[in-house]
Amino acid sequence: MERQRILKEAKDSGLPLSVACKAASISRSTYWRWQAHGGDGKPRGPSWNALTEKERTEILATSEAHPDWSSRQIACSITDATLRSRLAT
Repeated sequence: MERQRILKEAKDSGLPLSVACKAASISRSTYWRWQAHGGDGKPRGPSWNALTEKERTEILATSEAHPDWSSRQIACSITDATLRSRLAT
């Protein structure tokens, strides 16, 4: 695979990483990301802050119920309701 070849060449070249990455037309952050995944090209998992389906449904329901609200108002409303329910128990 192309990524594996680039990673191997960058390691074996003996050049500073920034020079090897520039020669391969990739950024250093791309190199380290590929290196962290073993150069296998597998996609990353879900983002740490990805919404769950329940959260997405709640946001959409609130936004449909209050179309004039901003995203900040929706977030505050949901957060307040969640905190109230946790404090009530």
